Amino acid sequence: MATAEVGDEQFLERLLVPARLSLICRGDNVLGYNPAFNVWHRIDPAAAAMLRWLRAGRDRQGLRDYVARHTPLGETGEPLIRTAEKLVLRRLLYLDHEPALQPVVHPDAPLGTVYWITTQKCNLRCTYCYQDAARPRAEELSTDEGKAVIDQAHAAGAQTFVFTGGEPFSRRDLLELAAYSKSKGLRTNVITNGAFINVHNIDRVASIFDLVTVSLDHLIPEHHDRIRGHRSWEKAIRAIDLLLEAGVSVDINSVLSRHGIEDLAALVGLRRAKRIGMHKIVPQFPMGRGGTSRGDELSANQLLGLSDQMAQVSGASRPGTPGATEEESTPSGKGDVRDHCGAGLSEVSVDPEGWVYPCKLLQYPELRAGNIRDTSIATLYATDPILQKAQASTSDVLPTCRTCIIQRGCGGGCRGIHYSFTGHYDEAAPIFCSYLRRTFEVKAWRSTGEVPAARRNEWADPSIDGSSTPAVMLGMPTLRSNP
Repeated sequence: MATAEVGDEQFLERLLVPARLSLICRGDNVLGYNPAFNVWHRIDPAAAAMLRWLRAGRDRQGLRDYVARHTPLGETGEPLIRTAEKLVLRRLLYLDHEPALQPVVHPDAPLGTVYWITTQKCNLRCTYCYQDAARPRAEELSTDEGKAVIDQAHAAGAQTFVFTGGEPFSRRDLLELAAYSKSKGLRTNVITNGAFINVHNIDRVASIFDLVTVSLDHLIPEHHDRIRGHRSWEKAIRAIDLLLEAGVSVDINSVLSRHGIEDLAALVGLRRAKRIGMHKIVPQFPMGRGGTSRGDELSANQLLGLSDQMAQVSGASRPGTPGATEEESTPSGKGDVRDHCGAGLSEVSVDPEGWVYPCKLLQYPELRAGNIRDTSIATLYATDPILQKAQASTSDVLPTCRTCIIQRGCGGGCRGIHYSFTGHYDEAAPIFCSYLRRTFEVKAWRSTGEVPAARRNEWADPSIDGSSTPAVMLGMPTLRSNP
């Protein structure tokens, strides 16, 4: 027997299959996915067949017989051997032993960002507002107390301070407070509807804020104004243009209701047209005032199809990167390994009256930590039981997340959105989990090239309607190919 053949046989006998190796299938297209390292690779039919065979629990020593059976008469098994070698390089197979898991690093821990809900007052009445903002609260923090929040954030080691609301520009002292934050060396950001940004204050706004995030839900003015208020679209666009002309870094937040589906392509195109930094588009969920306008939410089918639709209308623009890019995609991809959404760990939120919560989407009485008027942010962060529980709620201990195949890629998802459905911090909402899995899947496909079209039955999810087993076998103990 040739030396090379002996070496190949020894190589085959050393192969190990990752414990939760998965195949993500769309028609004849297959991604191999190793959740332990959150890596994926677009594979050909021969590689997919080999992984299915191995994943089914066959004895790896029988792989020699498999190679022999799948090698045409008169040819060598070298192509299949080389395929296996490539799968090892991509960490879809191991040699000899399973590598140690990559540790999860929290770059923003300890505390990285403090969000201050500067006021409950708002000039708009958005139908989905998670803060249910309208009038100011009775005991909102004064200017001096606001500066104390900034001092405490700085002392706690925060790097970023974000003013939000309500509408933060409803406070007459906002620019004074923001300038104070800037003087402390904090990265100073604001989230606004843009109504109060004008030619008279744009220079000062530009000199203070490192980032301005403007809320813009639609590019059809009538749809936007129906959700947010009369002439709100016009004012938001004006603010974006003024900020960009002044050289300010601008992001956009969009909350997508079922009315926004028809102008989604135009909304996504705005990022390229206006040199926007990050454009975050999230579906409407039942938070705050949104809990009373459930009819505006996307249907289950619209929600599960959203990621595919976003990929179609985005073209070459990659998600999560500033501006449009024309990078050549590769057949492999790797995502950050995560086990936490950041609530109470890399961020905390302070409400208008000084109460501290794990995040701005988790401002419920039962999740209230303490008040900055009595206890510093640093002390609360280090000792408060509510924040400590939030910090310890990693995806490897949350009941639903522990068995999910994308646990180390998703990190458990936004706990605020889960809470809005379940009313419990450590419970998961099936519809949101399905959305997260679909989003992950499309991201993986997109990073490796063209996103294959999803069949209608591939959008079904047993956690929603029980209609069929999804073709994407995420979280399942065994793997199946598409029929």
